[in-house]
Amino acid sequence: LIALALDVHVTFAQQAPARQRHALVLGDYKDGGLAKLKAPRNDAARLKQALEQNGIEFQVTLLTEADVKDKAAFDAALARFAARVGEKDEVIFYFSGHGFHVEGKGNYYLLGDAKRQDVFLRDLPRAEAQKLESQEARDRAYQDWITKEIGRAHV
Repeated sequence: LIALALDVHVTFAQQAPARQRHALVLGDYKDGGLAKLKAPRNDAARLKQALEQNGIEFQVTLLTEADVKDKAAFDAALARFAARVGEKDEVIFYFSGHGFHVEGKGNYYLLGDAKRQDVFLRDLPRAEAQKLESQEARDRAYQDWITKEIGRAHV
């Protein structure tokens, strides 16, 4: 992470200054059906510290699972963050936690209310689950759920 912070510093030191610098940093996801991760809390805290120091001077919004328990809470936090960002401001988005790739749709980060595929399938209504006859159909149903209900796309 120190190397990342140094890269960020060098990159921004060479660019013309913007009106303001903002960073949205997400980390610290607990078990919401997915395996609990230890690193996101530390990764996010270290990046926040690096962006606020060393002459970089970003205004950092740090979000943890307490802030983004589900998609509605994340959407509200994102709207508050976006409202502070001006047209010519510099913005960094950083996420440390569970991610998921959906072919043809991109990469998604999973919020705290995400479930593993087996839990998602177990929780489906019986009639809906019976329609998913192949592993491909079950995979597609889970990916559709991730892209529509839980995850947020990022490039």
